[in-house]
Amino acid sequence: MLVFGGYSGEWILFTRGLANSSRANVPSVDGGGAVPDPSFIDGLGPQADGWFSALSWNRGISDGQDFMDAFTKQYDIPMNGQIAFCYQSILVIRHVLNETKSLDSQKINDALHNLDIPKNDVDNVMPGFGPLKIDPSTGQSVNAKWVVGQVQNSKINLVWPETTGTVAIQPAG
Repeated sequence: MLVFGGYSGEWILFTRGLANSSRANVPSVDGGGAVPDPSFIDGLGPQADGWFSALSWNRGISDGQDFMDAFTKQYDIPMNGQIAFCYQSILVIRHVLNETKSLDSQKINDALHNLDIPKNDVDNVMPGFGPLKIDPSTGQSVNAKWVVGQVQNSKINLVWPETTGTVAIQPAG
């Protein structure tokens, strides 16, 4: 198994080279930066099939279909994890500013470290992961979850955990 991190352009070139090597059938895993980028699958076509990726967001685990459909209609591109994180960031900023009613950096910092946004406020962007709550002692989201997707037939499908996975893992090659 080959494990990578990086950008889609790098992994497009790498995958093309890998296809012509003795390691063409070795499973490859992306840390979440390249495979979810729509340009990765568009740039490789069927050669993208078989790649795995760590995902913190994916349409397959999302119950915010109405929001995603409205986004796609408005901007003519599908919702992806990077877009979802940008929206979530805006929701966090809005929540903190509404809560503190201040631009004081210490008040904002305190509010961020004690963040607890009810699920209904983040459902449309980060469904399946709410409520958005930060552990003040670690600064980490207590509800963050990761899943694994695999490109199959030029589409990222969830394959792990099995309780979340939508399809079975396909063997490399």
